[in-house]
Formats: sequence, C-alpha cells, structure tokens
Amino acid sequence: MGTHVHKMYFLTCVCLYLSIFSMAQVTYDKEIEYPFFESVQTTDQFLFTFTKLGKTFDQSELIIYNHSGEELNRITFQSKRRPELIQTAKMGGNTVFQLSTGEYVVIDGTGKEIARHTTISTDKIKRSQMLLTNSGATLIQQVKVKKVGVGLRVRHFNTEFEEQWKYEKFPEKGRYGYDMCAAKEDGNIAIIYTKGSMSYDKGICLLSPTGEEKAFENLGLKQTQLKSYKFENNFDGDWLYIGDYGSTSSETFKGIPLGMSIVKISSDNGALKSESLIDFVELQKKVGDKREDGTPVYSQSAPALHLLDIINIRGKSYYMCESYLSKERKYTKPGSTQSVDNINYYTQMILMDYYLLDVLNPTDNPKRIWKQSHNIEQELGSFGGAYGARQNLLKNGLFSYQGMHNGKIVTRGYAQMHNYYTLIDPDLGKEETENRVFWGDPIGKDVGVLPQRKSYNVSFGQTVISPYFSREGLLKNGDEFTLYQYDVRTNMLKLSKLNF
Repeated sequence: MGTHVHKMYFLTCVCLYLSIFSMAQVTYDKEIEYPFFESVQTTDQFLFTFTKLGKTFDQSELIIYNHSGEELNRITFQSKRRPELIQTAKMGGNTVFQLSTGEYVVIDGTGKEIARHTTISTDKIKRSQMLLTNSGATLIQQVKVKKVGVGLRVRHFNTEFEEQWKYEKFPEKGRYGYDMCAAKEDGNIAIIYTKGSMSYDKGICLLSPTGEEKAFENLGLKQTQLKSYKFENNFDGDWLYIGDYGSTSSETFKGIPLGMSIVKISSDNGALKSESLIDFVELQKKVGDKREDGTPVYSQSAPALHLLDIINIRGKSYYMCESYLSKERKYTKPGSTQSVDNINYYTQMILMDYYLLDVLNPTDNPKRIWKQSHNIEQELGSFGGAYGARQNLLKNGLFSYQGMHNGKIVTRGYAQMHNYYTLIDPDLGKEETENRVFWGDPIGKDVGVLPQRKSYNVSFGQTVISPYFSREGLLKNGDEFTLYQYDVRTNMLKLSKLNF
C-alpha cells in the first residue's frame, strides 16, 4: 500500500512539473529592451523604470514610457552615492520624482523635465518626510535646535518649490517626534505626534493650508501600543489611522499581531471619532474555518489582517483586508571552509483569505472571501519579520489584492507553479479557480511544497534584499491594468494591457 501511494505521489508531481511548460496564457503587446532590471512603476501620466546605469557605480537612469510602452524620455542622475528613487506624486498637472540626493525633479505629461529643485535645512534633522500633493510639497521634520530642544518643524512649498510658510512646535520639557503624517489635496496637514522618548503617547496635530494650527491634542487611545502602517485622508474627509497591536511571539521582530486598531479622527478639530479593535481570534470565531464539532480551527492564535484599501460594493463601503500567517525558514548550505556553514533566513508570508469589514461598524458582521493560499518568502536575515515583509509586499505589488474592476476584486496568486490573475465576485464569497489566467515562467521547482511558494533572494554581491525585487506583476492606472513580466534570458520587459 505504501509503495502504491508513493508511486501515485511521484506520478502526480511529474505530471504537475511537466504541465508548467504549457501554462502561459497571456499575449504581450509590447517588449522593451531592459539590460538591468530594477523596477517598473506607473503614474497617471506614464510608465517608468528607474535603475542603475550599467558599468557605473554613481549613476541611475529614469526611462519614461507612455502607457502603451513607447519611450518618451531618458534622464540620467549622478551623485557620489548612486541616486535612488524615494517617491513619485502628481503635482499641479505634472509628476514629481523625489530622489535620495535631495532633488525633486518635475516631469510634464510628455515625459519632459521642466524643473529641478532642492530643499536645504541648517539645523540637525533627526527625521523627515516630504508630502507631495497637487497643492505643493510639505516637509515634515523632527529637528534638534540648539538651546531650544527637539520638536516638530513643518515647511510648505508651492508647486514651484517656493517656501510659503513654516510651523514649529517645541515642548517646554521632553521632546516631540512623529509617528505618521499625511496631507489632503487641498493642503490640509495631519501629523500623529509622539511626546517624550516613548512612542506610545500619541497625539494629533492639524494644520490648515496656510499653516495655522487647527489642533494639537492628545488622542487618548485605548490601545496605545500600536505599530502603525497606514495614515490617510478617509473617503468621508476625516483621518484614518491603522495599526497592529500585540504579538504571537515574545521575540522582537517575530510573530504576527493579535489584533488591528482602526482609528478615525476628525479633520475639523482632531477629536477621536472612533477606535475599533479587531481581535483576530474573535474574528475567526465569527467567520473562520471550523472543525466538525463547530470549534474554530484557529482558537489560540489566528491569521492576522492587513488593511489594504477601502472599496465600495453596491453603495456600501468596506475595509478590504487580507489575512496572513508568517513563519521563518532557515536554509543551510556548506560554507567556503569545513567549519562554517552559511545560513540563509527567509521570512515566509502565507497569504490567505480576504475579509471585508463594514466601515461604519468594523467589528460587526465581517465577510470572508475564500481564495487559495500561497506563500511568498523573502530573504530578510535573522532579524526579519512579518512587519518588514509586509512593507516589501506593498512596495512590490505582491499582496493578492490588486484593485477593483467593475465591482469585482482583481486578484493575483500562484497555482500549478505559475503566476495567475483572476476576478473574484464578492457576492460569491470565494475564488472561482476555473477563471484563472496564467502567465510567465514557473515560480520555482518545489512542486511538492504547499501552499505553492515563490522565493525572493538577496542579489549576488548584496547584503540586503533590493527594495524592488519582483520581476512580474500588475500595474494599476485608473480602471486599467497592465501586466508586466521581465525575461531574464533575453533582458526584455514584456507588457500586456489586460482585458477582463
């Protein structure tokens, strides 16, 4: 009996492995020569790649394409340390690129560079973040000023990067820092500030478009020990502040959260409007998998949620969340000497189901949408963990959720050792596996590993994983989606506009 089972398993693996050579179902519209892949991204106005220039150590190249893949422009940047891209944003009808050199490069809709600016500060900067909107640029800083102390400084620039106003706030004792900050398109600014050396004492600072202080108040949260990851202007005009609390592990950086906090703050006066705490074990009791006796499969610790978006289904708004588990995998290989082995540490993220939480009452009547689980592992070292891995997934578009199209959820995943995308109807409550569209090369050779796993490693000669490491994915531009795949054999970037 054991031999028969072994043979059947072997034949199944062989058939699955052979099938991977006939899985590609996507026809590409455009192929672009791309000698060294680093990243491909999209804006409302164009596609672009930003990568190091070959045979140099101090130069990077920005190549701009229209959304059909036709080249518009190339711009080279040079610095003692190779320039890196920090962020892009739309501003006054143009697109602004913020570089690690302190430069802000303004590109118009045709891909032409029309201006380049820098910002300068004479004080010691402990931390800073630039917010780019249609109304201009706002620089949030934690600064140390001699004989004054450590506090907040906000400088606002118009679309020509001319300074318009400056706001400062220093405490009589202690220090002010900030956790997160955000801006509305009309120029209103919100800062989650911290007081003292502990980041748990949080407050809200609101500034008008002209730099007037509208509020500077303690939030008075019930759950103070938050590890935040999202702060933005909500669809109703108020501010939305999202974070994790608790951990399944006592080790720093390890484990996954025990719950999620959803905080809504008034944009008028900074008042705390609501604080919803989502306990993940309690969530599983309501809509999670159950055993035959009706008890939850996850009763001690449960899959965590990551809030990705706010979606609208037939006039009702929901927080779109994806559930996940995380674990560490060690891979040992012989070192260059007989006495020392090399150990590679991978943080695995098992992406599971979607959960829709009612925006008006997140703790009541959650909806679960089943989809096939898949595993994305990143070589993050022994100090890697789920929090950092999630930021990488976001940056590389690797969460399953890709956006909405005609009321359906655009989803990506792995099956039969390939990437696939599909549409999920929220009303069905599950993924229809027969509607998957596969593309690209096989994701690996581990056909017997479930859930199917894609590995992202540290590049040769590097000590940390690259910020952008995914060579395939979907790019969303309004209601349109473009699929991209980089062919490492031919050094070609392949693009395909999706027609659902």
